[in-house]
Amino acid sequence: MNLRTLFLNACILISISSLAIGYAKDSHWLLIAILAILGFLWLIGCRYNWNIGSILFTILVMASALGFSLNAPEIWMIIGTISALAAWDLNHFTRSLTMVEQVERIDQLEKEHLFRLSTIVLFGFLLSIFSLYISIRLAFGWTLLLAIFAIIAASQLLHLFNSLR
Repeated sequence: MNLRTLFLNACILISISSLAIGYAKDSHWLLIAILAILGFLWLIGCRYNWNIGSILFTILVMASALGFSLNAPEIWMIIGTISALAAWDLNHFTRSLTMVEQVERIDQLEKEHLFRLSTIVLFGFLLSIFSLYISIRLAFGWTLLLAIFAIIAASQLLHLFNSLR
């Protein structure tokens, strides 16, 4: 089992587990069972190269949104969503690698991808946690300006990572 597969399986398990922990607060056992089945399906799909990652990612994001509406603990819903996004990305990356006949320096490519992904996941998690505990009221114009700034900053950060290679 290579590092990419290990991270993919870990992200799927973290996503399913954190959503299930969030739902367990209010004893939503049926939803927890459905999440367990979906996680098992995704793990099996990765093993046999089924193209179900996007569908399961969408379902897990909807499960997280449902958790927010059911007043499940926000931290578990955020961890579930972010780790589902990371699992979807790794699943897509793996499928892309299998479609190419020969990949040069695959170990280096995997390490770079995992480094970028972990950086973005950490950045997204910190922003999510920050947004949970800090409440600032801004007009729409300021919000739009900050969103544009965040997009430019993320783009520059990715450009910096690419130039460091």
